[in-house]
Amino acid sequence: MLFKQNDVKRINVSRKKPKKLLKEIRLEDINNLSNEEFVALMTGLQKDHADKMTDLGDPNYESYTIGEKINFWETSLNRQMRRQAEAGLNEYAIFSFDWYRAIKKLEPQFDYIMDQVFMRFSFSEWKKEEYLKRIKKR
Repeated sequence: MLFKQNDVKRINVSRKKPKKLLKEIRLEDINNLSNEEFVALMTGLQKDHADKMTDLGDPNYESYTIGEKINFWETSLNRQMRRQAEAGLNEYAIFSFDWYRAIKKLEPQFDYIMDQVFMRFSFSEWKKEEYLKRIKKR
């Protein structure tokens, strides 16, 4: 174990680079983090990932029509939100300002696309207001 049991509570995850911190800390140590420390670690990792995002994970995405892009986001986000719910997590936790900023940089029409996605039947159970709250800069 890299840390003594009592030291884990004193980790200031906000001052360390998330990737470096993950190399320094093992799963059993992560399991011993307080909720606040764990959320700070995951938030840091999410921001780090968003900052380095260079594509949307589909090599054909740029050639899609606007309708295909709407279908892409509807399917992808619906799947991710359902996975979150099935794992007992908050469905909207996949959204953040950093995530939104990274996506918007890669897809300038993202706001229009999301307006269309939220009008689809498959998204009727999700709340657009909650999504907007999550992507707002704090």
